[in-house]
Amino acid sequence: MDTGNTFSNLGTGSQNVISSGTQNNNSGSGSQYNANTIAFHQHNQHHNANLLADLRVTDPRDDKTRIEGTKGGLLTDSYVWVLQNPDFCQWRDDKDQRLLWVKGDPGKGKTMLLCGIIDDLQATRKGKPLSYFFCQATDELLNTATAVLRGLIFMLLDQAPSLVSYIKKKYDIAGKALFQDKNAWQAMSEIFKDMLQDSNLQGVCLLVDALDECSTGLKQLLMLMTETSRSTSAKWLVSSRNWSQIEEQLRPVAQSLSLELNAESVAAAVKFYIKHEVKELAKAKKYSSQTRTSIRHYLYRHAGDTFLWAALVRQELKRVPEFEARERVKTFPPGLDTLYQQMMQQICDSTVPERCKQFLAITAVVYRPLSLNEYGSIYDLPSDIELDDSECEDSDSEDSSCDESNPDLVKSLRELASRCGSFLTIREDIVYFVHQSAKDFLMNKAYAAFDQIFPDGIAHQHHAIFSRSLEVLSKTLRRDIYELRNPGSSVEDISPPNPDPLGPVKYSCMHWIDHLQQANSADSPARGDLRDNGSVHAFLKCHYLHWLKAQSLLQGMPQAVLKMQKLQTLVRDVDWNACQQTLEGHSDGVWSVTFSPDGRQLASGSGDNTVKLWDTATGQCQQTLEGHSSLENVFEVAIQEPTGDPMGRVWEKPSFIADQFSYRKF
Repeated sequence: MDTGNTFSNLGTGSQNVISSGTQNNNSGSGSQYNANTIAFHQHNQHHNANLLADLRVTDPRDDKTRIEGTKGGLLTDSYVWVLQNPDFCQWRDDKDQRLLWVKGDPGKGKTMLLCGIIDDLQATRKGKPLSYFFCQATDELLNTATAVLRGLIFMLLDQAPSLVSYIKKKYDIAGKALFQDKNAWQAMSEIFKDMLQDSNLQGVCLLVDALDECSTGLKQLLMLMTETSRSTSAKWLVSSRNWSQIEEQLRPVAQSLSLELNAESVAAAVKFYIKHEVKELAKAKKYSSQTRTSIRHYLYRHAGDTFLWAALVRQELKRVPEFEARERVKTFPPGLDTLYQQMMQQICDSTVPERCKQFLAITAVVYRPLSLNEYGSIYDLPSDIELDDSECEDSDSEDSSCDESNPDLVKSLRELASRCGSFLTIREDIVYFVHQSAKDFLMNKAYAAFDQIFPDGIAHQHHAIFSRSLEVLSKTLRRDIYELRNPGSSVEDISPPNPDPLGPVKYSCMHWIDHLQQANSADSPARGDLRDNGSVHAFLKCHYLHWLKAQSLLQGMPQAVLKMQKLQTLVRDVDWNACQQTLEGHSDGVWSVTFSPDGRQLASGSGDNTVKLWDTATGQCQQTLEGHSSLENVFEVAIQEPTGDPMGRVWEKPSFIADQFSYRKF
């Protein structure tokens, strides 16, 4: 008789196994467990944890906390008006109203409005599924349609783990590539649509902020929103600037809530915000009541119903003492762009204008917000505060010390960032633009600020970042950089040392090829970098394996493969002439050519009444075939399989009557 499965009885009593198979007979008190089932369950949990880790591009809940913290906290009175707005109430309460578009100009408080709506929905819809995502154009992890879906699905799986079944089958085959390869959008959108049909997601609310900051795949994302708002019970609430292309896509199914059309409510919210912020400022700076009143009323009159304008002025006032504040506030012009222009002029008039402009230029072109530590790797710092890497020339040396972070360096960079007007803000040592409109202003060629921070053009700035990245990587990367000693270690089991030698160069490691691509133009110095014995060639000869190992440790191997494909294209563009070889021998024009099946031979038919057979490797003519009159013209050639004999298709009459031709073997 077969023994069946193994059981463990953790109490008194007896256990009877009568026949083969899974047995559940337990007489007496105690617990009985199927060991195989336990092992399977634990494996399943581990597998699902890996799936979630690979799916996660960000946790939108953390993004919400960061955004609220960066903006000084969420004030209830700055958004509560929308909860009584008829358009919002209809979207919330009417099951047939499934898509609401909140639109408004920059700085009107759309993001904080959505943060408030999220809090209200979580409080009033307890137990019902809710997912959201905050797009951010300055961060490559947050500015694609695929990232939006990954973020939304990540939150839904956290609330309803059973939904993982919609992903598991494809994930078991593709692994992490399911979420990252060139077909990721197609795969994720199909999974998402199937998921929304699940009974666990009936009436789910999906919120996406700043659609205008979705730089890649916006059209596909909008189409998905309109499709699912018709075919499922999901409710969408999205926000963006007043973009016509977004309106065109959403108009057929969406109801809109315009902040400009609700100017009175927005103005009241801005007024409350100003009152609160001036009160906090007065407390911190110990303003007199007269100074506080004077500043508050000036902001009331000039804010133009714009939260961001008031926030920028408050930030500037924090830099000056009370005796300057009353006069200083009067210098701030109304309007965001005019305020940005004034901030830029103040930078130009500062004691370190070039340093600030260089810092802004880097921040404007990088692919994601950088930590201060990472700035140290790509910012051209003065020599007196640069890392001493004189001992790092031999990057295979285990005594290399250029991986250490430098507290003085970080301190200097923090001070420099603070001198960049109020364009930038720092949270947890990561530098962000205070608002997308700040970056838009600096990147707008219509303003003088563009020429001030990019005097040689954007491509030159990309090249500077590329060059600095390659330099610091050459000094940092080395064999067994984490000193693991065991080449078979699994990446999942590796904890970075403290300090992490790859921490300061993580961005450079991931993006040096991207910046090289952006710098590559006909008159760019990057052309020289890509040639034989250029900087790229030298780096790859010395550090290609070190770089791949670093990418693996940073869990960036899928991206590394794509980067190398990109680099291969760049090298081909530089060094591969369109004309690879010239075959000479015909005395008249060539009418037709064809390759042999194995690609080793080329046959050419010419108006000189010959067919020539060429060796493609050497370019030598192997055979010249003749055999028809001077009146005939060869217009098509072929190579006969399997013999490889050339054949010519010829006109039999000089009149070129199309139905009078034949193949002739020479």
